[in-house]
This record gives sequence, C-alpha cells and structure tokens, in this order.
Amino acid sequence: MYRAAEKLSEQIDASSIGTGESLGQVASQTLSNLATEDDAIDMNIHRPLIGLDKNEIIEIAKDIGTYEISIRPATCCLLTPSGPRIKSRKNEVVEEEKKLEIRALINKLEFYEI
Repeated sequence: MYRAAEKLSEQIDASSIGTGESLGQVASQTLSNLATEDDAIDMNIHRPLIGLDKNEIIEIAKDIGTYEISIRPATCCLLTPSGPRIKSRKNEVVEEEKKLEIRALINKLEFYEI
C-alpha cells in the first residue's frame, strides 16, 4: 500500500504521505514492521496518530467525519495471513516480494479522480 501511495503521490505532486497507523494497534504496526515498511519507499511518511490509543483515534474520526468510512468492510483485509509476523526482517520481505514482481504490479495501477 505504501508503494501505491507513493505512485499516487508522484502523480499529484505530493512530497509525502500520511497514514492512520497507531503503534501496536495491530500486528503490522510494530516498530520493526513500520521500519521495514519505511524502507520500501523513497518518501517521507507522517503518522500523526502513532502514539494514540484506539479510543482516542475513534473520537478524532467522529469529530472530523471519517468514522463511518473507517468502519466499512474492507476487501483488502481478505488478504491477511492467518498468523501475521510482528517482527519483520527486511531481507525476507525483499525475497518474498521478488516472487510477486511488486514494481510491475505497481506500474499497472491507475488512479481515478474522486
């Protein structure tokens, strides 16, 4: 997803991306995994919610009008493993990504104006 955001950022001339990650809320949001994900792209990533807990984030979402969107079923979650890794190793990620031809997949992405 970071690579898709990076590609979109290039198309709209943005210099960084922002995420809604909160440290430790889910297995993918550990320090190790966030660091590995940071290495995947050549952009700055801003995480304004990183130190907040789930209830604080829910309140902010309600205040800014994004809560209803955030609770919709997500089809991307169908792709999650049964046992996620909480401590990624960059070299393992790189080897697995080689099997998927990630760059070719990202290059096929098309974004539509909303």
